[in-house]
Amino acid sequence: MKIQSVTGKVWLALSARLDEWTETPVYLPDTVFKPTADQAHLIIDPAYLDSDIEPIDYQCGEENRGFLNVRVMTPLTWNYAAALGLMGRVADLFPAGLKLSYLDADVTIWQHPRPNSSPVLEASWNRQDLRIDWRCWG
Repeated sequence: MKIQSVTGKVWLALSARLDEWTETPVYLPDTVFKPTADQAHLIIDPAYLDSDIEPIDYQCGEENRGFLNVRVMTPLTWNYAAALGLMGRVADLFPAGLKLSYLDADVTIWQHPRPNSSPVLEASWNRQDLRIDWRCWG
């Protein structure tokens, strides 16, 4: 089956990069999971087109921009510095300028990932979202 949508191609390029992460479990959309309260993990949201940015048509293809949200979940026993360290290592997996591709879609991380919210308590974890901004030509 050939993927036609730009978001599908972007998702496959980004999720292939996430396959390289080994420090904690990674839970992709539609994954059933039951982490324990003492376990850090990442919850990955779908790759979204940014609705505030219109695609730019250069008469030879479109540039699309969007983001990937990563929920960095750390145990309540971790201090803030440890949680920030984990988030920083996740961000380092997607440095600004990183180029990924899937089929005819070229994906670039166009700026350094950054926190998307303040830390919040969610169930038995501290949660902080990391926004990874991408652009795709295709």
